[in-house]
Amino acid sequence: MSPEQLQGKEADARSDLFSFGCVLYEMLTGKRAFEGQSAASVIAAILDREPAPLLEAPPLERVVRRSLAKDPDQRFQSARDLKAALTWALEQPSGSTVAKANRQSPMPWMVGTAAMTLVTALALWSAWRAPSAAPDRPVLYLDIDAGPGEVSQPAISADGMRIIFVSQGRLAMRRLDQQQIATLAGTEGASHPFFSPET
Repeated sequence: MSPEQLQGKEADARSDLFSFGCVLYEMLTGKRAFEGQSAASVIAAILDREPAPLLEAPPLERVVRRSLAKDPDQRFQSARDLKAALTWALEQPSGSTVAKANRQSPMPWMVGTAAMTLVTALALWSAWRAPSAAPDRPVLYLDIDAGPGEVSQPAISADGMRIIFVSQGRLAMRRLDQQQIATLAGTEGASHPFFSPET
């Protein structure tokens, strides 16, 4: 869990990037980023300590370190940013430690490929989990003539076809494709009208 989740703060996709950083660290080192003898000591490690540096792979160290930042604002802000940084780390010039290791062993490429697969899966999962944006709809202004008296507390049905409101101390309803207003019998003194989700 990310530090903000452990502290009971609001979490977003950046918490998932923290979790990804933990998985990537373990893939690269064979050890957990935050270890402890008990759940409490692991929580303390996540909140207060930094994992041991990745001396064998400095470019990947930079990616992991940023993924594991305690402050969400210091982490990658999206899976796309993380993927770009991983791509950069795996494309470093031949003079780098990573490139030398790549010539000696296929293991770093396997780790890199696995990391890119994880980032892609994380990006797809984050996109699936994110709430879909509401479709663009024009703003609708209504001028309801309910006769004498004030109209208050309007509510619009989920399908956008009807409006119900308080007028002259009782509920009235109007279909938005019609001009007639129907006063609902037996609603004297009613307030705060609403439509059930099914209507």
